[in-house]
Amino acid sequence: METQNNFDSKVNLIYECDSKSPLFLRKAFLELENKNIQSAIDILTAGLAEYPAYPAVRFLLARAYMISGKYKEALEQIKAGSNLIRSKKTYEYYLSELNFFKQQNPHDDYISNLPVEESKDILKETKSIEDVSPFRPGKLASETLAKIYLAQGEVLEAIKVYEILAERESEKKTYYLDTIKVLKKKI
Repeated sequence: METQNNFDSKVNLIYECDSKSPLFLRKAFLELENKNIQSAIDILTAGLAEYPAYPAVRFLLARAYMISGKYKEALEQIKAGSNLIRSKKTYEYYLSELNFFKQQNPHDDYISNLPVEESKDILKETKSIEDVSPFRPGKLASETLAKIYLAQGEVLEAIKVYEILAERESEKKTYYLDTIKVLKKKI
């Protein structure tokens, strides 16, 4: 517990000195834990200006909006975050969380129950990571990323990563192309 308090104190100190530090996310989380919801929202909103391609920021901001009863804003952040990582499963998870919050606060009229079917086209509605990030997925492609996609059941995404790797790493090209063939049989 003491180690955690020391870490949190360091996060607070770093944030006070540099509010543009990526630690803003942890600072916002601490604010949420301390029930300073509007402060967390302000920190996360400012952080999005510096780090628009951080999906964790979107999801934490969505949670802060849920807690404060701002369901429309929460849904927008869930859509944006899910699109950044191109994950329908993540969208559905946070959508169910949003529905749970709504059920706990039935007096709010914006959302009664959001249908999961809405998630079919949701990833098309928001900007992709390519639109908001200076980084390109090809730069981030690695065998580890492909394995993560496979563990999540995202075979098509894994294939895309292996295709990038096959182009980029000529010494392992045959291995990657063979892996792609095996994966395409699973589709």
